[in-house]
Amino acid sequence: MSKPPPTRTQRPEDSGYNNPSRQPAKTRKVAEEPAPDVSELELNPVMNADARGPAALRILNRIRRFFRVSVAVLILTVLLVGLGIYAAALDFLIRIHAYPIYLQWPVWLLLGLVLVLVLYAVIRLLLVWRTLHRHPQVSLEKVELSDRVAARSQLTDYLKALLKQPADRWRKVWPDEEAASQVSEACRNLVRERHIDADSWLDEYERQVRSPMDQAATARIRSYWQLVGVKTAISPFPLIDAMAVLYNNFLMIGDLATLYGRRIRRHEIVILLWVVFFQVYVASQSQELLDSAADEMGQTIHSGIARSFTHFISPKLAEGTIHAMVTWRIGKRAMRMMQPVTRN
Repeated sequence: MSKPPPTRTQRPEDSGYNNPSRQPAKTRKVAEEPAPDVSELELNPVMNADARGPAALRILNRIRRFFRVSVAVLILTVLLVGLGIYAAALDFLIRIHAYPIYLQWPVWLLLGLVLVLVLYAVIRLLLVWRTLHRHPQVSLEKVELSDRVAARSQLTDYLKALLKQPADRWRKVWPDEEAASQVSEACRNLVRERHIDADSWLDEYERQVRSPMDQAATARIRSYWQLVGVKTAISPFPLIDAMAVLYNNFLMIGDLATLYGRRIRRHEIVILLWVVFFQVYVASQSQELLDSAADEMGQTIHSGIARSFTHFISPKLAEGTIHAMVTWRIGKRAMRMMQPVTRN
């Protein structure tokens, strides 16, 4: 009868508990996987939201909710603008049919020309938008408290992309060609400069690039709000007013995007489009409201000259002033969005 083999006395370290050499292969594989890199999580918060925790998920859900609400508001605004343009078009048709036949054709030709110009502005804005790159804004307040070298590197990439865009298109949006040449040369020098410190580099960028760009953008905005004010003041039809507002605002946004060479974020695009379409709706409805208000004021005025001024001239002046101010406001908001450097 055979005896059982003697059992070997096991030491504590020979047991499988807490011993990597005795763990199963699957357990060792899980244990050997490295921890997620923090930098990767910061660079891609959407793909790594689960690894960042519930706080990142809440922030991401808020961003999505805000974007959905913004899109819904934009769609509602477009519907209201469509109804306003439809009402203005009906009023336009009624007025045109009341004219003699020899006056109807010039008005139809004018309307066709305006529609072609609006279509040109839309296509031009889309073509400009496709050629631009997304560059995050640099906050000067945060840079003063954090790494200025990283801000310099980010702005250097922005200047490289700015220099790669077509020079002729970029120079056309500048009111002064000499200033455009100086800024272009300053951009090349800042890209090549490596020996100066980050503080001096950012100061040179502020003085030679950002300040001239802001001055050129302000000049472009001034020219567009003046055009909008004059066109809406002399136009006899609300439909022409709406098309003029749409045409000039789209051209202004396209010129500012070309000047700064930077594509803004989605929610900023939604905000700009909402404001522009709301102004179009105001342009299609304001003429009747101002005319009715002028009629009520004219009934209380006994002087013939004052009554004529109140009835015919003051509504158009008020309409042109309102649209000029709104266009100036839209331009300033678009300018702040497209600036590569912000102070807040």
